[in-house]
Formats: sequence, structure tokens, C-alpha cells
Amino acid sequence: MGFGAIIASGEKNKLLSDDLLDCLTEVRVEQSLDDPTRFAVRFQDDISGGEPRIRKASELQCQQMITMAVQVGDAMKCLVRGPITSVKSSVMLGGPGSWHEVRGQDRRIELDRQSVRRAWTGRASEAARTILGVKFAEVDVQETCIVYGGQRVRGQPSSSTLNQRATDAAFIRQIARRNNLHFWIEYDCRLNGLQPGGQSLKVVQKANLKSSPPR
Repeated sequence: MGFGAIIASGEKNKLLSDDLLDCLTEVRVEQSLDDPTRFAVRFQDDISGGEPRIRKASELQCQQMITMAVQVGDAMKCLVRGPITSVKSSVMLGGPGSWHEVRGQDRRIELDRQSVRRAWTGRASEAARTILGVKFAEVDVQETCIVYGGQRVRGQPSSSTLNQRATDAAFIRQIARRNNLHFWIEYDCRLNGLQPGGQSLKVVQKANLKSSPPR
């Protein structure tokens, strides 16, 4: 733990070693209701065995999953969980004064990697639930009104299909805008001391697509 931040790495959310945490100098988390949560973690680096020690750490490579949490009273609050998407380093002659920084976003970025062309029928909320259910263990989607490719609902025309011509993330944002909803991720997080190989975090992720505040 460093600066009150609890940081874990990998699919099994294994806590970073004390050797890495001792080199921690800065932690940033930028949260927004509708945009992906972004994070950055900076470490002071040095040369070990002729190689940068932090930059070579397997826990901090691109696409490695990072989980960041804080202790609030008796509860643990997860701020973000997502892959490392970029790294940045500054190397000083001899080693001292060097630093290495990893940056990433929450798992909404996984929905934004491939464009999809598909004609959906039924409610937009049903399409969103199908898409989000592939990536997230829990999904809470508020039901929308229009039934596409079916009967009229509340006087709204619904003879046409709901067409997707973008990534899943862009499509979910489109559904949110058209239905006055918001898309965000929340977490249930706790320590899992029974994990083989060392202490880890147990994180359950829930994707929300609904009004905020509730209507």
C-alpha cells in the first residue's frame, strides 16, 4: 500500500510487491460519469543488473490489468480496474532520478476496439444488456421505451431496426444519449487473503446504463 492506495495487477488482482510500492511516487485517478475512468501510476526507477528495474516489471507491462482501491473506514472502495494502455519513462544517466509511469482506462476501453455493423430488434436496453453481459459479471440496464422492428410503444414508431455502425462503446453511448441515460461501472471490492501465491483483491464489476439520479 502506498499513499493510502491499494494497487493490484493481473487478472487475479494480485497486490503489488513491497519492492514496487516502495518506488511509488504518484497516483492519479480521473473519474467522470459518462467517460472512461483514467488512471496513471508513476514510480521512481533505477538500474539493477544493467536494466531499468521498474520498467522491466511484469506487473506493469502494457495490457496488464490494474486495480486501484482505497480503504474508507471498514470498507474498501475500488476506484478503477482496467488495462494499461500506454507507458512513459524518463531515464537519467546512471539511474537515479529516472522514473516510469503507466497509464490506462477502465474496461469500457475493451468495448471500443472494433467496429460492428448490426441491425438490432427489440428494445435498445435489450441490445445494451446483451453487449455488456459479455464483458461484465453484473449488468443493470434501465428499460427503454421503443421496440424496434416491432409494435408501437407509447405512440413511438418502431418499424425500423436499431442500427449499429460503430464500436460497442460508441453504440452504448448512443443509446444513453437518446434515452437520457448514463453509462458507468461500479465495483464491489475486498481483500482475498486465500488466493494462492499471495494476497489479492476480489473485485466484482457491475456495468450500469440508467438514469442518474434515478427517475
